[in-house]
Amino acid sequence: MRVLLRLLGVLVIGVVIAVAGTVMHRSSQPWGLVLALALVFTSGVGVRAALGRAATLFYLAVLLLTLGGLSRYGPGGDVLIPGGDHWGWYWLGGASAVILLVLALPGSWFSDRPLRRRVTG
Repeated sequence: MRVLLRLLGVLVIGVVIAVAGTVMHRSSQPWGLVLALALVFTSGVGVRAALGRAATLFYLAVLLLTLGGLSRYGPGGDVLIPGGDHWGWYWLGGASAVILLVLALPGSWFSDRPLRRRVTG
């Protein structure tokens, strides 16, 4: 049950970050995009530190699926991430690259084990 609740939490975080970043990346270019990518990075680090690499992969999948849904045309013909706009491509590619960077970081950075101290003398 605990694992399902954690995955549900990652699902909610992924959807909220994707929606907030989609709105933010177009707000004031280029700083909206920079802030949106920073938001993806910090949430990715939080997921990796709290739940591990597998949950971060799930976060990446949720983020990409949500961004894919937001880049589709709605019933009225509106789209939040237009394909003809380079800022939308920067947002899609940048979010993926940032999470892949978080996955590539060494696992020791996220460990709770104490560091070994060197004995001097």
